[in-house]
Amino acid sequence: MWFLNKETGLKWEVVDQELMLRLQGNANYEQVDDLKQETKQAKRNEKEVTT
Repeated sequence: MWFLNKETGLKWEVVDQELMLRLQGNANYEQVDDLKQETKQAKRNEKEVTT
């Protein structure tokens, strides 16, 4: 699961179940979509724009 730190803008992949629960309850973190999917979509969009 990926989490966004709202203060720093950094995204973190978290695999520890206990940490996931802590971050879900923390207002400074937001659960976000898989970073790998976002990267693939961004690359795909770049190719469409440049073509």
